[in-house]
Amino acid sequence: MSGPSQYFEPLRLAETQETLAGQLDVSSLPRLAALLADTSGSVAFELSFSRSDNGTVRITGAISTEVQLLCQRCLQPMAVTVNSPVSFAMTGTRPGDAAAPVTDAEPLVLEDHRIHLGTFVEDEILLGLPMVPMHAPEQCPAAADVDRAGREHNRPFEILKALKSKT
Repeated sequence: MSGPSQYFEPLRLAETQETLAGQLDVSSLPRLAALLADTSGSVAFELSFSRSDNGTVRITGAISTEVQLLCQRCLQPMAVTVNSPVSFAMTGTRPGDAAAPVTDAEPLVLEDHRIHLGTFVEDEILLGLPMVPMHAPEQCPAAADVDRAGREHNRPFEILKALKSKT
């Protein structure tokens, strides 16, 4: 697959048990790119399509990338590796449709007969990002300053006591 504007049809791909594999440029995924310090690089994906014994369409595989986020402690770029396993089971074509219960995979409702590849891959990477990216304390240039400031301001009543004794 060459671009994020492409769609895939899980029902058709499951009939022939196909696998989609490729890479998408990080810069072509707008929601992800907006969060990054650097939009270079790519996202690798491999998606396999099959039908289970009860006829449920399954999408399995993996999506991975390494992105540059800003550390929220020092505001310097840091590399974050995201490896997201994919395990979905189609549950119907509309919300509320009757379908076999799914216990070993994430349910996926197919509103159309196709899924936008870029959006699908981007969603999985976004879910794999840390909520608050930070370097490990021993690697962060600002960790010592934050720790020292925390120790200095840990005793607010000591400051008040000192002020009271001066008056």
